[in-house]
Amino acid sequence: MKFSQMVYFREVCKTMNISKASQNLFVSQPAISSSIKTLEDEFGLQLFHRNNNKLFLTAEGEFFYEQVKTILDQTEKLELRMKDLGRTHNTIRLGVPPMIGIFLFPKIFNEFKAKYPKTEIGIHESGSLEIRQFVVDDVVDIAIGILDEDMKPHFNVLPFYETELVFAVNKDHPLARRDKISFETLKDEKIILMKADSFQNPRIKERFAELGIEPNVFLYSSQLYTIKKFVSYGNCGAFVFREIADMDDDMVAVPFDQPIKISIGLIWKHHGILYSEAEHFIDHIKASFPLHP
Repeated sequence: MKFSQMVYFREVCKTMNISKASQNLFVSQPAISSSIKTLEDEFGLQLFHRNNNKLFLTAEGEFFYEQVKTILDQTEKLELRMKDLGRTHNTIRLGVPPMIGIFLFPKIFNEFKAKYPKTEIGIHESGSLEIRQFVVDDVVDIAIGILDEDMKPHFNVLPFYETELVFAVNKDHPLARRDKISFETLKDEKIILMKADSFQNPRIKERFAELGIEPNVFLYSSQLYTIKKFVSYGNCGAFVFREIADMDDDMVAVPFDQPIKISIGLIWKHHGILYSEAEHFIDHIKASFPLHP
């Protein structure tokens, strides 16, 4: 059985007319008729009933048609995918969460582009949890995200940066004068949380729940500009990376008495395809940051 025979057979099944099939495929009618006859002889069965110049699939023909459709559909999808990879292999599709995109990624991007100016980086911004799903679904080749132990069985990970979550408030907020705070301290405070697709959202809520505290969530937002604007009014605070708070002269980073340590790293798929550009990016991270295995 040849690939072309399956293509001819599928088209005949679609049209139930050899003449129409030959027109659609730009192949002569005798070539298609001969191809069908060769298949029937090879299998030792009939694929079509022929009655008054009309074609009808036999039970065996119906079964073969379903299998051929599956094989050809998968082959065509594979061909499109490979052509797409050929066009885009000089591009890295990179997932980056909003906060990391503000303080850490610009330096990485500029230094990498200086070394590899011809490599394009396409950015997909979302929360750390959704970005993990982007990796699984092949939406991105690599992601920069927050790491935890649960990830290791499912992803390749390369930790390269450590930070902590702090409670950021305006410099005139009463908590700005505190050296440290606890979650109990925040039970009556208005707080801003990142959206549910972020790493911090469920974990902060878990910490409050462990203490039997219902947090007073004033706003859910993953937009850093929006968060900073609301914090500037002085009546609420937000959980952010220390570096984010330190970037704003009007914002004070108040640490927790039990520090919330955060590990940031690269994430990519087990057994996924990594092109040389993505491997260059991983090597660049290894060379630029001392914190990796």
